[in-house]
Amino acid sequence: MACGDDDRRPIGGEDAGGGVDSGPRPGVDAGPGTDATTPPPRDAGPGEDAMTPPPVDAGPMPEFCDDGVRNGDEVGVDCGGSCPGCPDDGPCRLNGDCLSGVCIGGICQAASCEDGLQNGDETGRDCGGSCEVGCPLGSGCVDDDDCAGGVCADDFCQAANCFNMRQDAGETDVDCGGTTCGPCPAGSACLSDADCIDGSCTDGFCLTPECMNGALDPGEADVDCGGECVGCDDGTSCTVDSDCFSDRCDDTGVCSSCSDGERNGDEADVDCGGDCRGCPSGTACTDDSDCASRSCEGGTCAPGATSCLALLQAEPTLPSGVYEIQPDPAGPVREVWCDMDTDGGGWTLVAASSGTTLNDQASDWYADLATLSPAMANAGVWGGMNALGLGISDIRFACKRDPVSGPMDVDLSFYANDWYEAITESTTDAGTCFAPGSGSTTTPFPERQNNLTSERLVEGDTWDDTAGFEGEDSCGDTGDFTVDFDAGGMDRTDPTDWGEDDSGALCGTGSASSGVWFVFFREALCANGELDPGEADVDCGGACAGCVDGTFCADDGDCASDRCDDGVCTSCEDGALNGDEVGIDCGGSCVGCPEGTACTAGADCASRECDGGFCTNVPASCRELLAADASAASGLYLIQPDPAAAPIEVWCDMETDGGGWTLVASTNGTTLNDQASVYYADLATLSPAEGHEGIWDGMRDVAGAVHDVRFSCKTAPAARDMTVDLSFYRVDWYRAITGSTSDADNCFHPGSGTSDANPNDPERRNNVTGERLAADGGWDDSAGLEGEDSCSDSGDFTLDFDAGGMDRTDSETDWGEDDSSALCGSSASDGAWFVWVRERVPDLSVRVLPSTTECGAATVEVTNLGGGRFATFDLTISVDGSSSTEVVSSGIDSGETLTRAVTGATGTITATVSAVGDEVPTNDEASAMVTVIPLGAGYAEDFEAGPADWSAAPADGSWEHGAPAGVFIPGAATGTRAWVTRLDGDYQSGEVSYLYSPCFDFGGAASDPVLSFQHIYRTEACCDQGWVEISTDGGATWSKLGASGSGTNWYNDAANDWWDGSSGGSGLWREASHPLTGSAGASAVRLRFVLESDGSITDEGFGVDGVTIAP
Repeated sequence: MACGDDDRRPIGGEDAGGGVDSGPRPGVDAGPGTDATTPPPRDAGPGEDAMTPPPVDAGPMPEFCDDGVRNGDEVGVDCGGSCPGCPDDGPCRLNGDCLSGVCIGGICQAASCEDGLQNGDETGRDCGGSCEVGCPLGSGCVDDDDCAGGVCADDFCQAANCFNMRQDAGETDVDCGGTTCGPCPAGSACLSDADCIDGSCTDGFCLTPECMNGALDPGEADVDCGGECVGCDDGTSCTVDSDCFSDRCDDTGVCSSCSDGERNGDEADVDCGGDCRGCPSGTACTDDSDCASRSCEGGTCAPGATSCLALLQAEPTLPSGVYEIQPDPAGPVREVWCDMDTDGGGWTLVAASSGTTLNDQASDWYADLATLSPAMANAGVWGGMNALGLGISDIRFACKRDPVSGPMDVDLSFYANDWYEAITESTTDAGTCFAPGSGSTTTPFPERQNNLTSERLVEGDTWDDTAGFEGEDSCGDTGDFTVDFDAGGMDRTDPTDWGEDDSGALCGTGSASSGVWFVFFREALCANGELDPGEADVDCGGACAGCVDGTFCADDGDCASDRCDDGVCTSCEDGALNGDEVGIDCGGSCVGCPEGTACTAGADCASRECDGGFCTNVPASCRELLAADASAASGLYLIQPDPAAAPIEVWCDMETDGGGWTLVASTNGTTLNDQASVYYADLATLSPAEGHEGIWDGMRDVAGAVHDVRFSCKTAPAARDMTVDLSFYRVDWYRAITGSTSDADNCFHPGSGTSDANPNDPERRNNVTGERLAADGGWDDSAGLEGEDSCSDSGDFTLDFDAGGMDRTDSETDWGEDDSSALCGSSASDGAWFVWVRERVPDLSVRVLPSTTECGAATVEVTNLGGGRFATFDLTISVDGSSSTEVVSSGIDSGETLTRAVTGATGTITATVSAVGDEVPTNDEASAMVTVIPLGAGYAEDFEAGPADWSAAPADGSWEHGAPAGVFIPGAATGTRAWVTRLDGDYQSGEVSYLYSPCFDFGGAASDPVLSFQHIYRTEACCDQGWVEISTDGGATWSKLGASGSGTNWYNDAANDWWDGSSGGSGLWREASHPLTGSAGASAVRLRFVLESDGSITDEGFGVDGVTIAP
């Protein structure tokens, strides 16, 4: 038996795994892509010259080659001619006269790696040995270093696939032969002599002389066969299976096969049953396994089953292969290929074509439906399975670019649709359109699976292309019959393309000009109106959709409600008290019960609180629910934002971005408007059934003036994950959006035509990627984030994460409607859009900001980050351990910031805030260090370790610390880091910006210390400039340091006392120095470098490095 064959074969020569017929030859098949009539090219082996044939042994060397004189046909003393080759630099007439094989100008040349010959220690022509170039696959070698790739094995450079114990493309037998592997041993398949170790390929096999001498030699099972020779024919002697051409040596020591025309071995009838293929109906059998129909009645095989699925259901362990089926009881029995493995098995092959693609038209049965190696180009799809009368079925499209072997390159299953019936409705190509699109009318967007990746898309999940999934460009077009998994498939080259598009063959992305195409059919058991094996009730449960309330079930998975109660499906909407409910359709696994309902635990209640066996009042929001029960999962809950109104059901997201989000808008197929709306039922689901315009305004009072708002969408309404999901913090957008029930009455964010007071760039988070941007981070577009082009424009309600979002379709975070076009990421032909709101948790925060301009100073900021007002709070400020507490009774509103100045301080400043109701303690305390540096023996800073307490102002100025990468300032003066006005660009126009030093204490200095630094500059000479200023009172007042001509390299512009123009060549830093005039004895000294530019031309500006201050 050949390696890989199953010992239980269905009808036909193909094995159970879908392989190819072993064919009329012993041993192992030739690999895919080989041509039995043309030997493949091959590099010269070890010792061979690829330009000339290998030397032939001419017998013993003449005696005169060893007599010490030049005689005979020698060209040198005892060398050349018929003697051994002469050494390098010896005389020669021909190349053969030289040991190196290279004769030029009558002198033997030394072997080289560029002479076009294999000589010296080379293992191949100009490769291996001492040559730097490794040899190609198939060349000779001594070790792995001789090979450019792969490994050295059996004296040949061979590819890694030559050791995987299987026959790969290009090999003539397992791990040998062809252009990349070493030659094969005797008995192996070959195409040319070069494929064989002994150099003899006869009748397609490597044979030793003993295998062709007509005698029974040692090791052979019969004359010239078995052992190392070719397999023996049927009827000859054998000792083991491998001695036989058929790979079957029976108990009598004779080779037999499933094609010898005799009943032998364990066959039930001639060449069928037992180890062979299943027997056709009417032939002898001993049990069901002997029959193609899998039914042996009274010693005779009965007619076939109706389909491959029927066979598999009767015998679940059946392998893939050829079987008899009889879909029409009054019609003929047909042999077909049954795929019993892929995607649950039970697939009947209804179309197979080689070399040309299929058409969407019906056909009679043809012989190629019994093989995965079709011999013919067939046009149609066999319509025989319509005899089952199903209408709805599963259909599968598969193809492979290599018609001989290998797995499928595309394999797609589509479930519960009418495509098979539509395709086989007419025997004329283009007579039907089997999928939605131009001119078609059948099942849209079915559930489907990519069988190569196991990716599965749910029913209703649309294709990427707006044209939809199409079988034709139009119903009258004969040049198209193509399908795809997740895109329209038309005029594309997608990895899951199948079929014919604009008369071009498609099978994935590779060339498909010689491929094979298949269509499979399988009954859609979940739609046949019968109770089939595995179903809990008719057409539901098991592998089918969940059963409805009141039907039978075996476990929860059988029910659409995911709840099986005593063998019957129940739900949270059946109006009965059942399952684990504590009230009718509430509690347990259902939605929480309203206030006053009996309960056993907090999870039974909408409020998440069970007090004395009864549910307490219903919370006002999802955030309140999560605060009461931190383990609450996302889902459907009851909330009561208006205490005077009845509770309502909403979807609560308890997981995304901290959870506690209440759904206030949900729409399917159409985008939302920025307008208020009353409550609607789709707020209780993430699969909205309808299109809605507005945003529910019921959370306005709960959300407060400042809140968090979240915008999300998904391109496929039935998909699980959001395509875009953006959170924006501490904004008033929800209240602004819901301020009117008319579209375009509101502008929820500043921009063109808006007039509200919202902050320009709020803190925000991309929940899909986790990226977070701080407040005032700015959008890419200068227009900013806008809800409308203008407040009267009803065609815009869009936003984006990091760009303006208006009139753009290139962002993965676009959401909403722009110029009346739907946006959800980069595409939104169909989709669902959502808006969420979350009230802010009561939260006071504090931070300490050291002054960048004044010595010993800092600012304490207290900010109300929550959604409501704090009427009073305590603020404690500590400076070097000395504390004071202020009771702030003036209160602080949501979003408001209170500041307190601290002056004359050194060391650590700590601020603490305390307020009743503050639910976030982690930001209630902050500290900062205020530093004054004593002069001591001097100060030196190279900025390599960091900014070193130097700072830039304003925040949007050009001064930056880091590694310069400009053209004029390509690097630092010393090391890699410095302070420059833009690390890799030009300073801004119309700018006045500063680089501030830390504070210095020169109280002990008797004379003015001296400032020195390295600098470089290039500015617009007329109009942009820089200089140094000094403050001796901690930054309260400033004066320009020095004048042109004072100090060293101090100010090149004598008229204005500043630096402008250019300091010199690119990358050339200069040292400048100047006494710090008037600073001796001062205890609060600061320096600052100033850049000033006009409103036009800019350049790279200034660089500062290596600052020192000497006493």
